[in-house]
Amino acid sequence: MSLMETALEQLVVDLAKYAELTAAERAALAKRIAALGAATSGTTRGHGTGDLLDAASLRTLEQTYQTPETPSAKRGLVLALLATVRSAEALRLFADLFVELPPADIQDVLVGCAPLMKVAPFPVRALYPRLLDALGNPQTAAVALDLANFATREGIVPRHPAADRAVELADLLGRIAQQLLRIEEQPASSAADVEDRRAQVSVAMPLFVSLCDALALIGDKTVIGKLHQALGIGHRRLRTEAAAALARLEEERGFETLVELAADPASRTRALAYLTELGQLERVAEALRSPEARAAAALADWLGHAAQFGAPPHEVELVDQCRQYWPGYNEPVDCWLFLYTYHFAQGEFSGVGIVGPVTYALQSDLEDLPPSDIYAAYAGWHAEHDDLRETSAADLPPHERSRAIAQIRAAIGDDSPYEAIELDKVGQFFNERILVAQARRGGQRGTLVIDDDGAVSWYPAGSVSRPIGPDVAYWIHTGRKLLATFNAAGRDDAD
Repeated sequence: MSLMETALEQLVVDLAKYAELTAAERAALAKRIAALGAATSGTTRGHGTGDLLDAASLRTLEQTYQTPETPSAKRGLVLALLATVRSAEALRLFADLFVELPPADIQDVLVGCAPLMKVAPFPVRALYPRLLDALGNPQTAAVALDLANFATREGIVPRHPAADRAVELADLLGRIAQQLLRIEEQPASSAADVEDRRAQVSVAMPLFVSLCDALALIGDKTVIGKLHQALGIGHRRLRTEAAAALARLEEERGFETLVELAADPASRTRALAYLTELGQLERVAEALRSPEARAAAALADWLGHAAQFGAPPHEVELVDQCRQYWPGYNEPVDCWLFLYTYHFAQGEFSGVGIVGPVTYALQSDLEDLPPSDIYAAYAGWHAEHDDLRETSAADLPPHERSRAIAQIRAAIGDDSPYEAIELDKVGQFFNERILVAQARRGGQRGTLVIDDDGAVSWYPAGSVSRPIGPDVAYWIHTGRKLLATFNAAGRDDAD
């Protein structure tokens, strides 16, 4: 028995006894399957491990998968192993299990399909048309189409596996477009209604995107009516995908809509990418494809991510631009600061984000700070080094805490204007020991920062709702030092 056969046999055994494994053992099992996939992804003609899984092993995996109350994560791993093997028999079983009893968690669905999203070919006919039966399940429909799109785009198959169902796909796209249009046309009646609609759009989006891609790859121009219908949707990402599909089908309205979308930072990145792919980037005004315009789009994309605001800002305006040395970079970096603004029913929300060395937006209100201090805040936050450490006051030994408080009082003097002093942390900045404390001065909240030489710096909290607290104050303080050291020859402004 070869080493590969032994490894596969052990994976089958471990999956069968998945319920008995500890969390650490389950994580290790997932890594072993992923490592096997990485090792076989470049196999000649891409047939993975071939027939190294015999009929008995495939039956064991099928029974393991179909056992009542099988965890979603386990089903994802069984699919991943079958996808890694990539033999016709394994993929036929993969398709049946995927359609009839898919993992409950979309992340596990993605884990199961990941080994197939490789450049190496695989026997597509073992998967399709059976896998298209998953189109009736919102949990699996987009993934089933994405795999077919991938196989077509990479030239694994000469013809899209769903080409004979183009009309069905177009009708499905039309139904989703109508649903989304109804959501946009009817005003939300409550906060709960807003969340419900957002959830509906979130569920519909992956399938909408996959359908647009599939219709473009199939190339059947008789279905362009549904794509034109989809252009009526206000959602910028979805309009971009519909426009790109039309453009790939050589419809002029698709190109025109992509150019229109490139004018909006919230849709610019993707619109420019599609126009570049289609060789039509020159249709967009040069100012809208400049580094500054692309940087504004990058921040809008980041803010629109589900982990941030979940929607792009309504406005993005340049605050400052420069080229400077930055922690972690050997050469000067182009840096941009942008003011972003959201217009909500309850009022406006705005902030200043950075693009260049990193794309990010701190939660604190930085708008009243000079650009140099905003850069410093981001540099201090972004910097990583073994000699940059912080210890919270709560984690200090009592004698260290008492020593730090005494040093703060000695630094500010007996006639200090500061009151209500409360130690927050002690920072180690290379060879310096920096003390950070919350305090009040003249009735205003803020942060005291004491350098190793006793120098005192005061950082007002500013905004009541989004104050500059001890963390951001410390980042500004250390960021100033870092940028001053790195850019000792002076700041190189970008004209």
